[in-house]
Parts: sequence; structure tokens; C-alpha cells
Amino acid sequence: MEINSLLILVPITLLAYTIKGLTGFGPALLVVPFFTMVAGVKYALPASAAFDALAGLILLLTVYKQISWKFCLPLMIAMGAGSFLGARAVFMVSPNLIRIFIGIFIFLFGGYLLIGSRNTKSGKKMIRGEENRRLMPGAIIAGFLGGISGGLVGISGPILVIYLKYYFSKDFFRTQLIAIFLVENIVRLLIYFKGGLLEFQETNFLIACIPALLIGLWIGHKFHLRISEMHFNRIVSVILILVSAKIILF
Repeated sequence: MEINSLLILVPITLLAYTIKGLTGFGPALLVVPFFTMVAGVKYALPASAAFDALAGLILLLTVYKQISWKFCLPLMIAMGAGSFLGARAVFMVSPNLIRIFIGIFIFLFGGYLLIGSRNTKSGKKMIRGEENRRLMPGAIIAGFLGGISGGLVGISGPILVIYLKYYFSKDFFRTQLIAIFLVENIVRLLIYFKGGLLEFQETNFLIACIPALLIGLWIGHKFHLRISEMHFNRIVSVILILVSAKIILF
């Protein structure tokens, strides 16, 4: 990769991990498509996993006291299993097929966020942090499918987000996602490295993006309580739709 590529990847990393700091999920939705366009999918997937694992460890230090392990552990196991299968399958699927799947998936999730933000009501009832047993079977299935998606295309959040977001308050939801996605990303990262998906010389560009990652996490964590979910969803949805169009059409 050239220096011009780095000039693109650094600001994308900053924006992506500002989103991670704000919501607890979402950086792969920017990291994977842009890194794919610049360097190819075989670089984008392990880069996303490495960044997310580092970011997850940092954020975990700030929220570990609020994590409900009784709620998170079943989802971690489900996502870990799904991630293993998805990451193994990436060696048997065409990179072009993965790229198209990424674009379609991002477009659908962007549309979901845009429609959802328009329908948001301040008085909407939500479960405020209780571990509702009735939600667990569906949550485990969503976690498993999200893990497969994450292992295959580097995007694990949307399936679980869509299922759980309605039921939980923003703060509880963000905290649990930090723990859940940390385990899933570590599993993916180990499999990618074992499979030789990331060349050693390319790690210099990962290191060069780390300062942007750290600054983005700080910004997002600092202001996650100051931005409304409605406005945040509208901004992210527009970005995702534009990115998905770029990936699919070009």
C-alpha cells in the first residue's frame, strides 16, 4: 500500500472508532468496506478484527463493572461458534462474492437505521437492563448468525443489534455489546492469523492507524451520552447507504 492509501485509512479509522466509542458496535461497517476498496478483502477482514479486539479491550476497562455476565456469556459462546464457522468459510468463498455481500448487508442495515430513526419516540418502553429469559433463545440465534457474518465478511453487529436494540436501554445495550463483540473478534483474529490471511509487512499500516483508533474511542466514549439516538442513527444510516452503493456499483 502507498501513503495515499494511508491518508484514506487513518480518517476512516478515526470515524469508525468514534462510532464504536459512542455505541459499542459498528466500526466494521466503515473499516471493512473502505479497507476492502483500498487494500482488498483479505487485508480488510483481519485488520477489522485486530482493531476491534484492541478497541474492545480498552472499552472493557471503562465498563466492566456494568457488564451482566449472566446475559453476555451465552451470546459470547454463540457468537464465538458462529465466528469460527464464518472465518473458516472465508477461505472457500470468492472475494468478489464477499464484497457484494458486504455492500448489500450494509445497505439493508443502513435502511433499517434510517426508518427506525424516523419512528423513534421518546416515550418508547424498553427493558432497562433486566435479563429477560424470553429473549435469550432468539438472542442466542441472532448471536450465532452474527458470528457467522462477522467471520465471513467482518460485520457481526447488525443481526444482534436489530434483534436486541428494541428491548434494551442505550447504556445497558452498549455495555453488553462491548463484552460480547470482544470475544467474537478475538476468535476471528486468531483464525485469520493461523490461516495466513494477513501478511507480516502489512502490519505497519495497522500500527499507523492505531493513534486514530485511540482518539476515536476517546471522542466517542466522551460524548456517547450527549447525542440522541435518533440523530446518531440518521447520520450513520446515510453514511452506510453511500458506502454500500460505492461497494456494489464500483
